[in-house]
Amino acid sequence: MAESERRFIVHRNKWIWGRTWVIVCEDGSGIIKISQDPDDGVVLSGLSVLPDHRGKGIGTSLVREAERIVREEIGANEDITLSVKSWNKELIGWYTKLGFCVYDYDSDYTYLIMVAREIGKFSENGD
Repeated sequence: MAESERRFIVHRNKWIWGRTWVIVCEDGSGIIKISQDPDDGVVLSGLSVLPDHRGKGIGTSLVREAERIVREEIGANEDITLSVKSWNKELIGWYTKLGFCVYDYDSDYTYLIMVAREIGKFSENGD
């Protein structure tokens, strides 16, 4: 299925301390979460694709849908950050193919960012 054909269910929640969006593929094959709060800004987390559905562009589609929501519902000037276990070099490489850049790391985590001006500029690749 092409990325443009994939459909999502988006759950929006507003809390005293911020907002969250949970994006689920309509067929249940993948999920990702966006969080926004005054201290941490916009953070992606919890990306998961069912094993039988990996390598089909679902992860890329979820990240691109998250970018769209950030751009349209949060604001064009918001950077997106995320963290990956430092040992997971394959996943870090995948996120960099999607346009994220490493900005910090420690022995446990590597921290990546997509600056606001770059959101939506990268092609469908990396999955």
